[in-house]
Amino acid sequence: MPLKFKDILPEKDYAGWLVFGLILMLISQMISTHTGWWVPVVRWLLLVAALVNYLIVLMRYDRNRRAKEKEKTQDSDNKEPKA
Repeated sequence: MPLKFKDILPEKDYAGWLVFGLILMLISQMISTHTGWWVPVVRWLLLVAALVNYLIVLMRYDRNRRAKEKEKTQDSDNKEPKA
């Protein structure tokens, strides 16, 4: 069974994904010293990739937070004494 990139990272590794977005933005800034028509194109592509990465992290965090709240309310409903 081939190893996938998703299997390498932990399930809730938000810090790793945030660092990945930061690295994309840093590379974008580092190539700004070069000249050529490709520099603005690559810079915008890296910026868009970083923003998409941050949106995915935000959506995953929110989904996990809602699931945790839902689980918490279900546990509290199950623990209430029945009259």
